[in-house]
Formats: sequence, C-alpha cells, structure tokens
Amino acid sequence: MATPFLQNHPATDWQYQTVPLNFSDYPPLIKPLSWPRGKGLGGSSTTNFMIYMRGNPKDFDQWATITGNYRWSYANVEKYFHKMEDYNGRYEGDYHGKNGPLSIETVKYAPGLENFLEAVKESGFSVRDLNARFSPIEFTQKRGRRHSAYSAYIQPVLVDEI
Repeated sequence: MATPFLQNHPATDWQYQTVPLNFSDYPPLIKPLSWPRGKGLGGSSTTNFMIYMRGNPKDFDQWATITGNYRWSYANVEKYFHKMEDYNGRYEGDYHGKNGPLSIETVKYAPGLENFLEAVKESGFSVRDLNARFSPIEFTQKRGRRHSAYSAYIQPVLVDEI
C-alpha cells in the first residue's frame, strides 16, 4: 500500500500542521502534528487509507448551533451522504445511499474478522454500521480498488481528446 509514502511527501501532500495543542495532562501535546491533505484532483481521497466513515451527527448539530445555520445540522446534511453513496457493504436498510457516484464496500478478505465479530456478539454487543460500536471497516473502493473523489466525480465526465 503506497499510502504512507504519499502522505507527507511534498509532491502529493500540502504538508499542513496542526497548531500546538495542550488540552490533555497525559501526555501534554505542545508541538504541532502532521495533518496530511492530498494534492491533486480528488484531494485527500487519493492519498488516504480509503476508510469511509461519516462524521458524528452531534458534531454537525454543534456546528449548526455555533454558526446559527441549520444547514449544517446532521438532519440536513444526511441527504447529501445518501446522494454521494453507492453502498455495497454488509448492512441492509436505508441508512446509506445506493446509486451515488462514490462506491463504498466492506473488505472481502480480513483474516480473523468474523471470529472477532462473533466474540463481540457473544459479549452482548451488537455489530452494526461503522458508526456503531463494533463493525468491520468499510472502504471507498470499487471491486477492491481505491475509489476516490477523482474516480467518482471527475473521471466519468472526462472526454478523450483526439
């Protein structure tokens, strides 16, 4: 996987850093951290680890409260998640979109995953969507290959020039 080599490389990464943080007693974090952001068409979706997870609904609702703009609320932005998702994971239902441009899949080969999830169930926990407590990770992949914002939105509309 080339991802670790793409992040923090000046040709493929903007090399942003966080501001120094000091909100924890263990250990105090006083130096900036690397904040990888991909350069190029598709942005960070071309250099990340392909893990797909929506943001926490409470964060969206807090942004709506802070800005005084309800359009940031999770109830409002959820429809845009549905619109972009082409969900081909292991869970049924209408939590995800089915016909959007960005393919989302559960990895097909993960040694030990089923045993781990069975142990989770035996411990009394439920196994649900990634936004729940326990779940297999879902990826922005199409047929096992990276599916970035570039391949979902830009590549389909490119026209070959002769």
